[in-house]
Amino acid sequence: GHLTTKGRNFRRLLRELLSEKGSLWMTLDDNENHRARDILDEIFGQENFVASLVWKKMDSPSRNDADRPISSYHDNFIVYSKDRENVYLSGEVRDSILDAYPLTLADGRKARRRQLRKNGKNARREDRPSMWYPIRDPDGKEMWPYAPEGWEGRWVLKQEEWDRRLANDRGEWKKQNGKWVPYYIEIAPDVPRAPWSTIWDDVDQNRQAKANLTAIFGRDEDFDSPKPTALVSRVLDIATKNGSLVLDSFAGSGTTGHAVLAANAKDCGHRRFILVECEDYADTMTAERVRRVINGYNFHGT
Repeated sequence: GHLTTKGRNFRRLLRELLSEKGSLWMTLDDNENHRARDILDEIFGQENFVASLVWKKMDSPSRNDADRPISSYHDNFIVYSKDRENVYLSGEVRDSILDAYPLTLADGRKARRRQLRKNGKNARREDRPSMWYPIRDPDGKEMWPYAPEGWEGRWVLKQEEWDRRLANDRGEWKKQNGKWVPYYIEIAPDVPRAPWSTIWDDVDQNRQAKANLTAIFGRDEDFDSPKPTALVSRVLDIATKNGSLVLDSFAGSGTTGHAVLAANAKDCGHRRFILVECEDYADTMTAERVRRVINGYNFHGT
C-alpha cells in the first residue's frame, strides 16, 4: 500500500521499539521501494542504511504478467539500523573458507602463513607510518619493510605483536632467493564467515511457501503471496542471536513465528517473537499456524 502519514508515524514507532543493536528488515516490491527508502532515510538517517537486497520470488511469469513484455521476478529487502557501527549482523557460514588454511597446528587448529610486509592497497609507509619499523632477521641483520620495487612499505602487525608471535611460535622466517622473508601465522576462525550477497536466488520462492502452508493446514489455503520459511530463516541467521526478540508488525500467514521456532529447534536457542496482525485471519491462520508448528504437523515431501 501507499506510505501514508500514518505509515510514517508507525515506522517511527518501530525505530523506538528497536534495540540498539537491532535491525529493521522491510520487504516490498518496486512500486514503493523508492518511497520507503526516502522515509527510512529520514527516520533512521542515511548513514544507518545497511543494504538493499533482491529476493527472487518466482522463476516464471505470474498470471497477471502473462501478456506483458516484462515480468517482475523479485521483491526487495531494505535493511536499516539505529546505529550502523553498532548493529548486530552476522556473515554467512562458509566452510570452504577453511580451504585457504592448509596448516594444522599442534592443537588441531587450522592456520596459514601470511607475509609480514603488507601487499596490495594501503601498503606504503605513508598509509600507516606506525607500521614502519626495523626487525632483525635470523642472521641478526636489520630489516625494513621495503617493497621489491624499492619504495618504503609497511608491516601488517605492530612491533609488539610481531615480537609476541615470534615468542609463541606464531611467526616464521623463510629464505627465498637467498633472502630472509618474515611470515606470521594466522589462525582460521572458529566459525568461518563471509559477507552475504545482496542477490538471493538460492532460497525458496512463493510456490514453496504455498506448499508449506498446504502441508501445515492439510488443505490449500487462499493466501496471497506468503513468505517462505527459508527466506525468513536466512534473515534470522543474519540478524539474531540465541536470545533475540523478533517483532513482525505485519505477520500475515505467520512465517516469522514458524521461522523463529525452527531456528530455536536447530540450535537449542531461546529466541522469542511477537506477531502483529489485524486482518480477520489473525486467529484462523496466523495464530493457528504457530499452534500447529508448536504441536507438530504431518509433513510429506523433501
